Parts: sequence; structure tokens; C-alpha cells
Amino acid sequence: MNWSSLPEVVHLQRFLIKFRLKIEQLNKKYVLIFLVITFFLYTSLNLYHSYNEYFAKGETVLKFESDLVLDPFQARFENKRQNYKMMRANSKDCQGKDLAIMIMSTATENNARLREAMRKVMFKNQPRVVHKFFIGYEEEFPASMLIDEMNEYKDIVYYDGKGDYRNNYLKWYAMYQWHAKYCSNVKTFVKIDDDTTVHIPRLLEWIDRDFNFVTRQIDDYLICALYLGMAPLRVKENRWYITPDEYPYRIWPNYCVGYFVLASNSTVQKLLKAAEKVHFFPMDDVLLTGAVSAVAKIPILDFPGIRSEPNDRLCTNDGLHYSLMRHNSKFAHLIEEDYKFLDELKCPTKPFEEGHD
Repeated sequence: MNWSSLPEVVHLQRFLIKFRLKIEQLNKKYVLIFLVITFFLYTSLNLYHSYNEYFAKGETVLKFESDLVLDPFQARFENKRQNYKMMRANSKDCQGKDLAIMIMSTATENNARLREAMRKVMFKNQPRVVHKFFIGYEEEFPASMLIDEMNEYKDIVYYDGKGDYRNNYLKWYAMYQWHAKYCSNVKTFVKIDDDTTVHIPRLLEWIDRDFNFVTRQIDDYLICALYLGMAPLRVKENRWYITPDEYPYRIWPNYCVGYFVLASNSTVQKLLKAAEKVHFFPMDDVLLTGAVSAVAKIPILDFPGIRSEPNDRLCTNDGLHYSLMRHNSKFAHLIEEDYKFLDELKCPTKPFEEGHD
């Protein structure tokens, strides 16, 4: 063995070791840079997008939208930004009103009949109330019929999102934003479904008496039928299916059943602000009355007069009936029948309130 060459061998080994370490460090650095860039690209693609990137609209819908005055809006959640456009309000829509009722609707023929029944039965001769039907686009979109209806009644708010069940969260969020931007002078906001019949004179009586003085001492609240301890459905075939990735917890937060939800004007403003801190999941009533209200620290008040099926004996001591709405009025004739039922409710000779014999 040539001992004189040993230092050169050792020096070469040290050089190779240092070179390998530098390569490994560079690889880690570039891998880290690649991961960071990938994360930001993924985040930007998923956080900021518009409906047009997800749903192809036919010529009929595009032509329909081009004839409308649509203002840009954005739904904002912790992990999601949804750009969309919505019809601009008439400046006189909310002047002098005490109550704004926003109704979830669709462009189908049956829903058009429901709207007609609501106008005739519920909203006729209600000077204190402004009502608006919120409609997105459908694959089968009756543009000409909808234009005629919009021109005649001036009570439809179109937004350029898809109006299917999975995307109801945006329709509801749009109601909040429309109210906040155009109706902030109206002190009370109500969201209902278009299969909900409301006895508006009785509702106004309850508002005027601050729901038996419950809301007199507080500025912010949600009033509804309250659900407690409900669990997400994990059955894929169910339309309410929520994946563990979308919502990993076993129990929903307390929330309002979506067919009738009442809020103060300031509550609407605070819910919109709080939504920016809430991780999005596609369950509209749980998201926008449960998770968001929890972050905003808005109390949810359960009211016994808001039930799918009314309690016909539930009255105050001075003779005001609690029941102010009925759900599942799926057809136009049921709107009329259910309103008649509510209107004819009479308090018994000895009325009782919930919790009393």
C-alpha cells in the first residue's frame, strides 16, 4: 500500500461527504420551495373562484344574465371565497319598511305557482313588509317566463349561482348580503323557504311585543325552531350527506331549522363578518345559523310558534296565538289552505303557554 497517497484519499472522501450533504440540503430546500408554491397555488385556486368555473351555462342563461344589472359580490369564509353577481335593488324597495322577508325559491314551474300564491295570500296589503324571492339558474331554465314574472312583480332577486340544493348556502348568504347592502334600514330580517306559509299580521304582532319582551333587552339574536345535538348524515345516497373531510366532528353545532329564521338587522351584519372565521361546509342552515352564530356569539332563541306543524292551543294569557307559520306547503293550494288554517286559529277559553298545564 502507498501510504503517501492516503491523505489525498481522506481529503477526497471528506469532499464527497460535504458535497453529498450540500446536495441533500439543496434538495430539501427545493422540495420545501416546491411544496410552498404548490400550497399557495392550490389555496388560491380553491379559495378564489367564481361559479362560471364550475358550472357551464347555456346560451339561454347567459343571454338572460346579460339583460340584467348585476353587481359583484363575494361570499367569504375562512377557507373559501365565492365570487358571484346579484341583481341590484331598487332604491325604494326598503324605504319605510319594518320587516324584510327573503324567500328561497327556484325557477321551476311549481315554484312559480308557489310564488304566485304567496303574493296573493301572504304579501297582499302588507305595507310594512318588503319581500324578495331569491333565484339562481337551473339546467332547465325558463328564461322568458321568469323575465315576464320579474317585470310584472319586481320582487325577484336573481343571482348568478346554481340554484340546486347543494349550493343553497350561497342563496342564503346572498340574502344576508342583499339585506346588509340594500335594506340595512329595515330592523327585522326573516328567511323562509317557499314552502313555508307565514301569517304576517301575527308575526308583526310578535315583533311589536318583542316576542314577549325577550328581545327588548338584547340587540342580536336568531329566533327559530332550534335543533340541538344533531349529527351529520354520512349516508352517501342522502342529499344531506356530508363527508368527514367537509365536517369532521360527530355533532353539529346548535342551529336553526331553515324553513323560518328571524334576525335583527345588526345580527345579519355580524353573521357576515363572523363567516370569515368559519370553515366552510355545504349545509346551509347549520353553517349560516349554527357555526357562524357560534363564532359571532349570537344567541339562538327557540320560539314555540315556529314549528313545521302548529300547536293549535298555544296562546298567551292575553289571547295572542303563538303559531305564526306552517311548513311543507308544497303546492299553491296548500299555501292558501295553510294560511286559512293559521288565520282561523282561536285561543281556547283558558289559554296556556308552553311548559304549563
